[in-house]
Amino acid sequence: MARRDGKAHPETVSFDKDGRPGADGSAAGWEDGGDHLTIPDDIRELEADVRAYHRERRATRRRMFLRRVFLGSRFGITLPILMAALFLAALYSIVMLVVASPRPQAPRGVALASPKVAPGRPGGLLPKLRISDKQGTFTPLRSLRPGVVLLTPTNCNCAGSIRSVATAAEHSRLGVTLIGTTAPTTPSGIADSLAQVRTEPTGALLRTYHVGTRPVAVLIRPNGVVSKVLTTLPPASKLDADVRALASTGPSR
Repeated sequence: MARRDGKAHPETVSFDKDGRPGADGSAAGWEDGGDHLTIPDDIRELEADVRAYHRERRATRRRMFLRRVFLGSRFGITLPILMAALFLAALYSIVMLVVASPRPQAPRGVALASPKVAPGRPGGLLPKLRISDKQGTFTPLRSLRPGVVLLTPTNCNCAGSIRSVATAAEHSRLGVTLIGTTAPTTPSGIADSLAQVRTEPTGALLRTYHVGTRPVAVLIRPNGVVSKVLTTLPPASKLDADVRALASTGPSR
């Protein structure tokens, strides 16, 4: 085709799949219906393709990184698996040590004292009564030593008092025994190993310590002597100190 300036108009040259033009400027053997490269007039039309290209590049880099981490070491994927197994085993051991191991208790085996103070009073022993567990098995009340006995009235809203006493007992590695004429309710979050529930169905124990509408805490030394009777719970720091003194108090006769 001739141009207005008289020069020949250059013909369009087609290229084959390897980028080589045909001898006559044709498609050099391309079959009809083959792939053709189309360059759009507006480069923004390629935006979706560019985003897809970058996504594929990022996915490729992630695969290469994971391959280097898990397969690039001397031991291949065996080393990460072994390290993960050792970590889980160590974590399991720590959890079992903290949760499942028995809590150390204050010294026991001290002979029951024979004080001159009457039973049921500070400085004397607990009353000679028997208490029952949930299975109906009776044991002597005086066997609860050292420790804290919390006497709770029937239908007592005592969750706060029970938590305070149980926390103080736990700090001193002692136990707390909840006793009522019917089985007291243990608040949620207090382990059975920390707070035992017992009943004294005759009501004699609660009458001895004048339990009304509020709970009464009785602190007992290792030799069975009643250290203190708390009709009103003191502040947490004072309660901790009183309970801590139970394990260190020597025999008193």
